[in-house]
Amino acid sequence: MFMYVIVHEKEERLVAFMRMNGMKMSSYWISNFFFDWLLFLAAIIVFLIVAILFLDLHTFEDSGLVMQIIFYVGYGYS
Repeated sequence: MFMYVIVHEKEERLVAFMRMNGMKMSSYWISNFFFDWLLFLAAIIVFLIVAILFLDLHTFEDSGLVMQIIFYVGYGYS
């Protein structure tokens, strides 16, 4: 999904059109960051639901949910 957005922007020259219409690059990068981060969060939420409810993995029961959330949010920022 992440690569598709980059290729689509290059093919359609979306960034150039946005800049011609007065959009600041900082606004572009901030919106891009939040969109990608929300996609990451959706994937992590689905992963956690499947792992906890359906796979019955004891790793998720032994470690705290708060520590897992901190780990995944840190991983998402990197």
